[in-house]
Amino acid sequence: MARADGSKTAHRRGLQHLAKSYRSLFISPQICRDTDLQRANQQFSRHILPYRTRADHAQAKHCSGTTRLMLSGVVHMHSSDMTVHGYSLAPSTYKSAVHRFLENSCITRASARVYRISLFTWAWILGGRPAPAGSARRTAKPPSLMLSALDNPFLPPLLVELVEARAGEVDAHTINREIRVVRQASQWWLKQGWISCDPTDCIDLRPISSTGLKPLTNEQVGSLWRLRMPTREKVLWRMIYGTNAKVEDILRLDVDDLRPAYRAGRVGDGTWIYWDQGVARLLPYLILERRRGPLFLTTRKAPRGTLPQDLCPSTERARLSYRRAEEIFSATTRLISKDPIRDRGWTLSQLQRAKR
Repeated sequence: MARADGSKTAHRRGLQHLAKSYRSLFISPQICRDTDLQRANQQFSRHILPYRTRADHAQAKHCSGTTRLMLSGVVHMHSSDMTVHGYSLAPSTYKSAVHRFLENSCITRASARVYRISLFTWAWILGGRPAPAGSARRTAKPPSLMLSALDNPFLPPLLVELVEARAGEVDAHTINREIRVVRQASQWWLKQGWISCDPTDCIDLRPISSTGLKPLTNEQVGSLWRLRMPTREKVLWRMIYGTNAKVEDILRLDVDDLRPAYRAGRVGDGTWIYWDQGVARLLPYLILERRRGPLFLTTRKAPRGTLPQDLCPSTERARLSYRRAEEIFSATTRLISKDPIRDRGWTLSQLQRAKR
């Protein structure tokens, strides 16, 4: 009996130690350190686990230090959402915050790579220094930046100057993509309570001018058709070239929107688009036995969190995005574009405005 009372006393003492360890954390959640988390988890392992059941002990033993569930009810910790009495424990560095943001984003692995490059490139800009451009960008190591630096009141006007300088080094599409990614991450960090303001509020997207990109000529279009490409790209490019529809509307086509007998399809606003015999001949090889879902699909399975209207129920693949379609077209046409100034391929907009 005395031994049982001693166990209860020790268990109660363990709860007190655990609450005391975490009390310092949620007093100022913005400056939580990894050493504090390690100390608190040591208290958990020392005072709580020995007095739980064997099943609970085995379950918690297989979890890492920062993913254990605080079975006492005082604290709930998880690698993707660590909270203490409603507060989200903020990482101390910008790099850790980037990893936490990507872990909680419902994006594909390829998109996560693009997000990571953009966010790490902006580690220089958010730190008040110009970011590297060109080939040096891929090999440069991002500087160590504290997440609290994003709340610096002198940062917004400096960001405007650095973005203007970077606009002269990269094109408008690249810098707009970086701004959107950093803004999305900042909004998520702001929602978690890790920062007090969005540093990108003072930055406007760069205007995109299509006057410098001339439509493709008949000779260029002919060289494009001679390329050996998968059926998906052949159908997509011929639809963009042969119809007057926008690229976004073509990518939003579903299988049940098509009328193959009439060589027509219904886009989002209810209008009909019509294609030529070349598309009609390739279309059955693209659809195969599918009856519903997006017409143009990715090559990999869709990630978790994909919207039902962007998911194919037969193949479990997602709808092809405009960004990915643009990347494929630009990378494929880079060798035949022969453009030493831009050093990149053509764009889908140039194909759409090509003379027929």
